[in-house]
Amino acid sequence: MSNCNDDTVELEYSPIEKAIIHGNMDTFLEEVESADIHQRAENGQNLLHSAAVVGEAELAAELVDRGVDMDVQDYEGKTPLHRALETEHNDVVQILVENGASLDIEDDYGAQPLLKAVYNGDIDIVKLLVENGADPNHENNSGMSPLDLAKEYGIQELVNILKKG
Repeated sequence: MSNCNDDTVELEYSPIEKAIIHGNMDTFLEEVESADIHQRAENGQNLLHSAAVVGEAELAAELVDRGVDMDVQDYEGKTPLHRALETEHNDVVQILVENGASLDIEDDYGAQPLLKAVYNGDIDIVKLLVENGADPNHENNSGMSPLDLAKEYGIQELVNILKKG
């Protein structure tokens, strides 16, 4: 997926990675039968991380349907769900949650996905995560929980959703 030289980093993408990055479903479907869909880059990311980062919901759904691990962690301990939340690709978030992605995996900073959703201030995504069992009281490595963050932001609607969770 990428090669490191002594002084420079040269990225080399497989044909299926290129199809995902460019949102090309036709090429994806041509490549998927012969590609290793469980491949991981040197940074630990899999093809689902790529789809999450670029916001390719249809390709993410295809990867999930084909059994690509939704809970694999990359070099920062982040899952595809963490990455979809970071890039605010809510359609990918919804696909991952609806297909059973774990909501309690911590990244290297102790943050579970719900904390990022609160950080984004996205009420619908916070509701989705809480309704599917995300813990509003889980504290990251700095002692901050999603509920604490919502209170700090002063967004009462978020606070109310999180208190119900």
